[in-house]
Amino acid sequence: KYTTTKSVKLRKHKHKKSEWITKGILKSIKFRDKLHFKKKQTHPDSSEFIILKTNLSTYNKILKKTIRNAKNLYYTKLFHQHENNAKETWKHLNTLLNRKLYDAPIEQLKTDENIIDTPKDICNSFNKFFSEIGHTTAALIQNTDINFKTYLTPNTYPTFTFDLVNSSEIDKIISSLKSKHSTGQDNISTVLIKSLKDELIAPITLIANQMLTTSVFPNPLKIAKVKPLYKKGDRQLCNNYRPISLLPSISKILEKKLCYCN
Repeated sequence: KYTTTKSVKLRKHKHKKSEWITKGILKSIKFRDKLHFKKKQTHPDSSEFIILKTNLSTYNKILKKTIRNAKNLYYTKLFHQHENNAKETWKHLNTLLNRKLYDAPIEQLKTDENIIDTPKDICNSFNKFFSEIGHTTAALIQNTDINFKTYLTPNTYPTFTFDLVNSSEIDKIISSLKSKHSTGQDNISTVLIKSLKDELIAPITLIANQMLTTSVFPNPLKIAKVKPLYKKGDRQLCNNYRPISLLPSISKILEKKLCYCN
């Protein structure tokens, strides 16, 4: 059917504006929609209809190719920008492939054909699996007579010293932290630390200098909260999860200080 009344309004364009959609492309999309609307208003038996149909088909093919090229160029630049950052690369890959990272509660697991559903048993199963997977994988590797030293480079003996930290350095380090709500075993997030930065600079500076002068890294800050992250496949099998370690936010500040030392 075609529309002859002039009261019909142009349909509102609902194209999702992505990062690669430029103003020029948006104008082209609107022009294509106008052609489509004009074709709907034209009698299908008229010569004008055939011309509009041909023009719309040609224009639409060119527009799709333009959008596809713009998208390819956008991701090429994006991946080149983060070529040395695996985390950001996988983040954009998952977005591109429309992968969703599931963070739903794990209610059941299969172990030796049994189903466990208590939180304690589920935690123990993951702990057993993650702690033994290294030995299990290593056992599958064929032994060779090559000494491990063959793969090592010659020893180097660089020298460096640790300088004491001041409050301005800790201020800069805290400001550089990414604002995240995830927490380690101390339940302190970087968002909380950054919001209380002025009150925490002095005690954290003291802790950092005590660590550097005594050569002792606080044991509580070494404890990581291991969280199973679903990958793919059956959600009730441990081997379909990978572990991620959530360290205390304060330990990240101290680690950054160590990285800055020379």
